[in-house]
Amino acid sequence: MLDLAPQAEVASDEAFFAPIGRDQFVTDFWGRRPVRLPGWQTRFATLYSLDAFQRDLVGAVSPDRPRAPPPLLKAVHNRDGGGAVFHPPANLAMALFDGGMTLCASGLEAHDARLSHALDWLKGQLKFAGKAEINAYYSPEGEGFAWHYDCQHVFILQIAGSKRWEFSEEPGVHSPPLAIALNVASAPQGSAAARLAGLDIRLPADLEIHEGRLNPGDALYLPPGVWHRAFADTYSFALTLTLQPLSLAQVLRSVVTLLANTDVVGRRDLHRGTTDPRQGLGSEYDSASNAFLSNLWTKLAKMDAADLVKLYGELQQEELLQRLADA
Repeated sequence: MLDLAPQAEVASDEAFFAPIGRDQFVTDFWGRRPVRLPGWQTRFATLYSLDAFQRDLVGAVSPDRPRAPPPLLKAVHNRDGGGAVFHPPANLAMALFDGGMTLCASGLEAHDARLSHALDWLKGQLKFAGKAEINAYYSPEGEGFAWHYDCQHVFILQIAGSKRWEFSEEPGVHSPPLAIALNVASAPQGSAAARLAGLDIRLPADLEIHEGRLNPGDALYLPPGVWHRAFADTYSFALTLTLQPLSLAQVLRSVVTLLANTDVVGRRDLHRGTTDPRQGLGSEYDSASNAFLSNLWTKLAKMDAADLVKLYGELQQEELLQRLADA
């Protein structure tokens, strides 16, 4: 983990990765290890504000954007890892904040032209073509999130207030397929499920842990799988820019779903003729299912990785992926 000293203000496109620059960030940190980038108080002052956040909660109109529905809002209490989550209407948000809950609003790039531009710029800088979004976290004193790791790249930009962070020097698991909390990963059932999924998860106790405070203008990058927890001082307001990786496993799952759904055998109910599909299929399905699988493997064998990714991209463009996932 590299912890650098602040530097004087630079041009806006350079400021995001200051003081190390984009090239060093990509070479040394992107997807590998965390880096804290101390800044200056006005570093993100023109990007977003607490006033803008409160405006966007109610979907108000501003000169730089049309009216949009309010962002997805949740209120979270997760100081000890147990947690409680609510999805309140916007008019109750501040009452929940005053009651000690963190407010999280998702998808703010759809509500603010500057945030949308910043997200597109970051994706271009990193040559990242995947899904991305900007969330805001507004935490009262002492509130935040207990130990967990995420399955996406996360950039935290401190806008106002301050927050104390602890994070691991390296990922507890590389390229994790899903996010997980420490209280789940360390429980017997959680660790057994991880082993079943082929994940060898190292817990925070097994890793070097860094501590630091983010003040206005500071930034922190956390790659997928890095354990972290954070708690506000008097209060904290920060943006998170979240970039979702695309794995070959995700591509393969979607393509297999597409191919399987083109055959009626792939769409049939496996519960018919058996009390537990894990113990075997009903006799009426055995031969048809085996023939179906043989045909499916033949189709897949004709594809290489580039073919799979191309087909996945076509599914995305035609907005079929979600419908297939829900089928």
